[in-house]
Amino acid sequence: MSANLKSAAIFNPWPAGKELAAGFAKRILVVDPDQQAWEVRARLLIAQGYVVRRIGCLADAPPRWPRCLYDLVVISTEEPARPEIVEFCQKLGQVQPPVRVVLLTTKSPDQNPSMAPIIFRDRPAAETAADIARLLR
Repeated sequence: MSANLKSAAIFNPWPAGKELAAGFAKRILVVDPDQQAWEVRARLLIAQGYVVRRIGCLADAPPRWPRCLYDLVVISTEEPARPEIVEFCQKLGQVQPPVRVVLLTTKSPDQNPSMAPIIFRDRPAAETAADIARLLR
């Protein structure tokens, strides 16, 4: 195995057997503790050719960030103004290339200092998946 192939394997953020085809699939990171809520949405997005990875909280974000870039990060939150969410959104906006962020929430916030677009969680899964796919076009 060449040295280049060995170093590429070290930085691969995906589990074995889940590697991406070079440059084809758009990657989505979902930050939501409710795995069951994401089952249908993830299946709909995967069927459209996206790679979806879900983590339970911001603290579980990839340790090699930003080497492990995503095309879109979906953050489920009841409080978009929480300092850690605003800070995380700002951090993603500063990496090169910037990573888009969308907030998934149940209510319209009075203030949204993160300036990330909002998708309402109480909509049907197909509509939520369509909104997410639209953001990636």
